[in-house]
Amino acid sequence: MEKIASKVIEKQKKFYPIENLNCYCFAKIFVYLSNNDRLNLEKVSRKVRDLCLFSWHDVRKIEIESSNNYPIVKKILPNYGKYLFELSWKEYEYDSQLISLINDYCNHLKKLEIFIYFPDAWHKDCNNIIKKWKYMKTLSLWNWKFEYNSMNILTQNIQLTSLTLSQCKIYNNGHLLSNLKNLEYLKLYLNIDGINDNDITCIINNCKKLKTLIIDNLTVQLSINVFDAIGSLIDLEILNLSGQKYINNASINNIINNCKKLKSIYITSMLTTSMTLNKLGCLKNLKSIYLPSCNGVNDYVLNGFLNIEKLHCYKCYNVTDFGIKYILDNSPNINYLNVINTCITIDTINYAWKIRKNKCKKLIIYVDKLIYHYFNIDKKNDQYLEIIS
Repeated sequence: MEKIASKVIEKQKKFYPIENLNCYCFAKIFVYLSNNDRLNLEKVSRKVRDLCLFSWHDVRKIEIESSNNYPIVKKILPNYGKYLFELSWKEYEYDSQLISLINDYCNHLKKLEIFIYFPDAWHKDCNNIIKKWKYMKTLSLWNWKFEYNSMNILTQNIQLTSLTLSQCKIYNNGHLLSNLKNLEYLKLYLNIDGINDNDITCIINNCKKLKTLIIDNLTVQLSINVFDAIGSLIDLEILNLSGQKYINNASINNIINNCKKLKSIYITSMLTTSMTLNKLGCLKNLKSIYLPSCNGVNDYVLNGFLNIEKLHCYKCYNVTDFGIKYILDNSPNINYLNVINTCITIDTINYAWKIRKNKCKKLIIYVDKLIYHYFNIDKKNDQYLEIIS
């Protein structure tokens, strides 16, 4: 039977002279080559080089994570820059030539991440790039300096739905961000020089489509006006207020009463009481709860949580074995638990080991070094449970 099949296959084989293949066929063949191989192939002849140009259409995304791949990126950007939708540049080094290539050839970017250090002479190059961000939907920038003109140009892009700013200087132009009314994701991370309470309140009041709001470790403590405004974001799913120590009970209650779609919350407040934090359990969609260093967190708070997947109570000194065991018993899908610097004992970890096979997912627990040391080394990692110090 195999011999008959092989004869049939041999008869059906067709060989086409290379001259009969069109540009589309060559493009389909060349897409299987690596970027380096395509560049080498262009050296064969002018005709092959022209045919190679059609093969770059499949390249939609590139990551520049090391200066080692600068040369190849510089070579191929003129070829596929017009096809590129996503560009991520994470090398801590400025390169004016690469900036120019991005500016000249990458005019259809929908997602751009730039995490590099810019020298003082960066302004002209970067402002030219901003002018071409017509199609941008996702933008992440680190160490960027926004003067009024550049911020004004950026915020005219109403298609932008995701914005991350880290260690940026915006020179009191933060209120212009409120023009981005289609924003669904906003992350303000570390020091944002020039932004204030009124700016963030204005952004929240105007960007009603926000689903993710992350205000992470800003150097300033925000006022109650900002936290009250968050309660108006009825579509909010992820809220991170890390580093904000003075969120009061009224603000948290306002968020609980209005942001019913919340799936993840991160609070580090020193003012919120256990009675208020316990009400987080009323949010039926809430699966990830991060409450590091919150003075009000205790076993009573944890007894209000059901069916959660992640719990972070680092430095919550009033949390005991009783509260964590309750979480383990009532959250079959829990996969992350941080109980470092709490009052739990080895008894909780032994209990987690005992019931580990009843869980739907592997559980990772972060514990103090002392507890880790006394837990049986043979039990620290299996398919159901992993203990990490």
